[in-house]
Amino acid sequence: MRSFLLSRFILCTITFIIVAVPSELWAQGHFIINAESDFYSQYVWRGLPASRGFVWQPALTIEYYGVGFNAWANFPVAPQPNQGEFNEVDLTPYYTRTIEKFTLFTWFDLELFPDQNPKSLDAGQTTLEWGLH
Repeated sequence: MRSFLLSRFILCTITFIIVAVPSELWAQGHFIINAESDFYSQYVWRGLPASRGFVWQPALTIEYYGVGFNAWANFPVAPQPNQGEFNEVDLTPYYTRTIEKFTLFTWFDLELFPDQNPKSLDAGQTTLEWGLH
């Protein structure tokens, strides 16, 4: 049920953004939206298998003048204990700025594991990182 509600929420959010954002911002490139829907034979994290078979990994990124938000999730499709439920959701607000040849990228990553504690979504970890390209 949560998966159905989450997918409906993402679809409604994308539709609202496309309709509500003025066309000038789209044309100038100040507003960026990117939606991805990937299927993999297995979820591998840092070289270790984190699933027993096929997974669906949807993602949505919204950015406005370098300030953005990314939501990514892992949804096991193959038969396994948490099949048909999101078992990981990563929420990442970030800021990026390019000055001449350098790009500063700062982000805060909140990793939620809703299948580990069904009574709340606070089972997870947080990370604050930055990078310079």
